[in-house]
Amino acid sequence: SLAGKLIRGARPQWFEMLHKVFGAGERAVLEVPLTDSRGAPRWVRVVASPLPGASSLSSRAMVLFWDVSEERAALARLRQSEAGFRSLIERLPEAVIVHRLGLVVYANPSAARCFGVANSVELVDERVERLLHPDDIVASRSAWLEASRATAVPRPRHVRMRRVDRGWWSAEVTDLSVLFDGDWSMVTLARDLTDQRALQARLMLTDRLSNMGTL
Repeated sequence: SLAGKLIRGARPQWFEMLHKVFGAGERAVLEVPLTDSRGAPRWVRVVASPLPGASSLSSRAMVLFWDVSEERAALARLRQSEAGFRSLIERLPEAVIVHRLGLVVYANPSAARCFGVANSVELVDERVERLLHPDDIVASRSAWLEASRATAVPRPRHVRMRRVDRGWWSAEVTDLSVLFDGDWSMVTLARDLTDQRALQARLMLTDRLSNMGTL
């Protein structure tokens, strides 16, 4: 029977559930593995709630069952996808910071190099706006709002970012809204343009001096 399969699938947890429902008078939830008639693995969620009885503690309970196999499979696929995404951004040469509700929740090794910290975990829990030049904060807020929309198209933009030594580095950034650790987050990919900007400045200066006839 279904009840027999459920009990055999998680016998110790059943005793804990019975104690919680009938001993403490509290609602209890349990997820139990079993196999269907074709031998395929399934998962069933059991929710037991005590019903008022003659004594102070209930002697009756309402028990509901849900097949949550597809839900668990979807969560497993999501975790696998997120693990693959994390593995990818760990190896990117560009700096990647993931922020949620204004705080950094993840930074890759390249971000540590660009921001001048020894380890990327030093950036976690930092307010993301503190990593930006004050003049670029308002535009960044607008960019994050736009990126959070479902129909948003990633648009590169230029910002100045703060190093821990209070210096600045120029970056071309792209913002994406993704699921990260189960919550919607903003991913900012930043390509360091400092050397490129310095080279452009030198070329412009050389060209200007040449036009003035000083070279």
